Amino acid sequence: MKSAFRVAMREELIADPELMESWQGYSWDKRTTPNPYLDGREVGVFDRGPTMVTMHSERLDACVDFIWRESHWVLSRTRSESHWQGRPKGTDLR
Repeated sequence: MKSAFRVAMREELIADPELMESWQGYSWDKRTTPNPYLDGREVGVFDRGPTMVTMHSERLDACVDFIWRESHWVLSRTRSESHWQGRPKGTDLR
C-alpha cells in the first residue's frame, strides 16, 4: 500500500507541480509538535528539534515522503482520538 500511495502522489505532483509549493507552505504553517515537516529536500519529524531526518536528492521525492508521513501521522491521531470517543462519561483516562 505504501508504494501504491507514493506512486499515486508522485503522479499527482508531476501533473501539477504547484502542489509541491502548497505542501511546502502547509508544512511551514504547522504549529504543533511532534509532527512531520518538509523543508525543501529535507523531511523529518520536528519535536523540539529535527529527528528522523531524510535528505532527498529531489524535491519531488521529499514532497512524496512528507505527504506519506503526514498522512500516517494524521491517521494515527484520528484513530487514537476515535478510540476515546464513545466511552461512558467519566471514563476518559487521558
